[in-house]
Amino acid sequence: MRVSRRRSLRLHHDLAQVAERLGGPAAAGGLTFKHVFHFLDEPTTGLDPVSRTAVWDMLRRIKAERNLTLLLTTHYMDEADKLCDRIAIVDHGELKALDSPLQLKAAVPGSMNDPLLPRAMFGVLNTVLYFPSGAVYPQYAFPDWMRVIAAVDPFTYAVHALECLLLKNTGFAAISFDLAFLSVFSVVAMLLAARLFRRTL
Repeated sequence: MRVSRRRSLRLHHDLAQVAERLGGPAAAGGLTFKHVFHFLDEPTTGLDPVSRTAVWDMLRRIKAERNLTLLLTTHYMDEADKLCDRIAIVDHGELKALDSPLQLKAAVPGSMNDPLLPRAMFGVLNTVLYFPSGAVYPQYAFPDWMRVIAAVDPFTYAVHALECLLLKNTGFAAISFDLAFLSVFSVVAMLLAARLFRRTL
């Protein structure tokens, strides 16, 4: 694939920068990219985070502009996720999996990899549980089904505890049940969150 002289000069400039980061002029010989297929063995091992990001950007740009195929090995899961179109997982010389990063992550049971998903779920739960808590309307005005929700709603106990402390000037003994419920709920919620949203590839 032929490229313009300006683009070629820019690519050579990028290569010089990466060669300097990877160990000086001796590294430049492996980064000439004269062919369409290249093998990179852990190209960012030992680099600081800024240099790693610079190498990633350079590899993505050169791959796109020169129509290259890059085969790289890495122990950094985030590097494989960001750079690779397909990932092969090898354990003791045996191929365990081969697919796109998205498909590999989706294949992990019980995992949720989209960082927006937990926040969205938390926002929905906040909205749903806020109204049965008694913070807006008195609970005696609730229909029966909403009173059932209020009985297990952690916001109900948080609102009651704050009312007692701030408005009724009571001590912590009066809200001991509220604190116990909130403590148990927090432990259960953290255990469920750790299982559902555990980090994967």
